[in-house]
Amino acid sequence: MFKIRYPVALDNNYATWNAYNNHYWPAHYLIDASGRIRKIHFGEGDYEGMENAIRTLIEEIGQNKVEPSPKVADTTPKNSQTPEIYLGLNRLNPPGAAHLGLNKFGLTSNPKPDSFHFYGTWNLQPEYAEAVKDASIRLNFEALQVYLVIWPNLSEDVTEVLLDGKLIPKKFSGKDLLNSHVLFNDPRLYHLVDLHGNRNQHILQLNFKTPGTRSYAFTFG
Repeated sequence: MFKIRYPVALDNNYATWNAYNNHYWPAHYLIDASGRIRKIHFGEGDYEGMENAIRTLIEEIGQNKVEPSPKVADTTPKNSQTPEIYLGLNRLNPPGAAHLGLNKFGLTSNPKPDSFHFYGTWNLQPEYAEAVKDASIRLNFEALQVYLVIWPNLSEDVTEVLLDGKLIPKKFSGKDLLNSHVLFNDPRLYHLVDLHGNRNQHILQLNFKTPGTRSYAFTFG
């Protein structure tokens, strides 16, 4: 389906993640032929620096000199933007007195910048937050693109998405949005918002219609 023809290591139990005491995604650990970590980089960017480090390690073990790749523009955002936000208790504790299992959150004011609030009843687990009843998430973010990793409960879970308290117009809708609603039909990353050049602080709200839908993490671009 995705035409990936090289080996991909899965870390479903977070054994590698925890062994490195990692707190970031993506995170790059470059290891030499002796098993020593030679370079670490968190987040996007520094592609040329990582490529040069890989080239150096290849030459260290006696391989032929590797020619540099053609120059590719680095499109990593340089402006300030909201970092990734994890919704499970193990990664980022939600605001308030949240605990493992069922939690009921009341209405409050908007969250602070780069943070979120739960509303309604949620089942909070180490890696995800599961919508139970009258469940909503309100997110205060600054970015051009907003994505959410979701594992839907049903084959067709329709969720309403609001931007600054209003239905999202088509020009600001991510590719997975239609008429300010998103249809969660597979466990994957969903593109919710595309603000183009309108990089300001905004409030995003998701109103979940179906119990059992699991939300894992917001990412931004």
